[in-house]
Amino acid sequence: MSQLILHNDFLPAWQKITKPLIIFSAKKAGDSLGASLAIYHFLKKSGKEPTLFSPNFVLPKNYDFLTESSLIKTTWQELNKITFSIDFQQAIQPTWELEKEEKIWHFHFISPNHQPIDPKIELKNHWNNFDSLIFLGIDELSELGDFFSTNQLRITEMTTFAIDCKKENSFSGKHNLHSSEHDSLTEVVYDLIAHINKEMLDEKIATYLLTGLLEKNKGFKSHDLSSKSLHTAGTLVQIGADRQTIMENLFGKQTIGAIKLWGKILLNLEIFNEEKIAISKIVAQDFADTNTEEKDILPIIDELILSVKTVELTAIFFQKGNLTKCLIKSEKEIDLKKHFAEFSDLSGTTKQIIFSFTVSPDLIIEKLKSLI
Repeated sequence: MSQLILHNDFLPAWQKITKPLIIFSAKKAGDSLGASLAIYHFLKKSGKEPTLFSPNFVLPKNYDFLTESSLIKTTWQELNKITFSIDFQQAIQPTWELEKEEKIWHFHFISPNHQPIDPKIELKNHWNNFDSLIFLGIDELSELGDFFSTNQLRITEMTTFAIDCKKENSFSGKHNLHSSEHDSLTEVVYDLIAHINKEMLDEKIATYLLTGLLEKNKGFKSHDLSSKSLHTAGTLVQIGADRQTIMENLFGKQTIGAIKLWGKILLNLEIFNEEKIAISKIVAQDFADTNTEEKDILPIIDELILSVKTVELTAIFFQKGNLTKCLIKSEKEIDLKKHFAEFSDLSGTTKQIIFSFTVSPDLIIEKLKSLI
């Protein structure tokens, strides 16, 4: 987690929280929603009692596949309530009366048939029950409406964490995690969870995080995507993120096999020459595992080129039967057929070729580097 700016007191304070209130901005849609749900589920698995809160948040319909999103509190009134619980312990149904005396309310419970009542009484102030606040992607306190101004004194007394994907975040807690080295809030949260306990990353957390990552990067069709984002996405798919459901809800349908192959290619992705060359390698078993074929590779290359604006050459090494093959695509005015003419079964165009080879892949990679 070398790219995170994590102060020494952050983790010790984090380990002490038991009942945190997770607060995220309603303005950042999938990125902050995915990150918040991932933190919520991670804390639940860790034995904590978290609560999700986003002032005036309305869940977009295409995000309702994120099951725990239904747990998000959206108004201050939902947090600022007092619960008066009475356990009568006996199987009786007492009647009750309510009496007001100036500013005091009296609740009278009357036992049927004059049976004695010995209830257990519990009073819970929901707001005072929280021991910490976790602010995710909050740029300005005005995003919280009257929540902060109404509770400013109480908040200053609590343990607070502020997490975001940029250093210049105008809001800070007592413990801060601001990283300008990450393109999205979900990536920061992924690295934080992986640092604390990587074994806790399960299919649900991975799905939440990939949802935020894909939404932030427009389904990986944005033009400023980093190689780190691509690798993180590949890792999340390997963990078990349900990319098919995410893509169907946010962007439309894709085949399950193509999604799985996409994850394997991203997981093995390497970037060279100042992010101008993208290389990945897959084996025959990857095609078998994902029920895909050679023809499914090209759309993934197109997606990579759309995603990483600096890429000029993309190459995928793969196995087909007894052959080891290479598919290369160029975004530059380079005659690939001319530069790789020594491979006898080469086919394609000047900007996209495919061939089999018996030499070391490193020799092909070195030739690609020389073309930049």
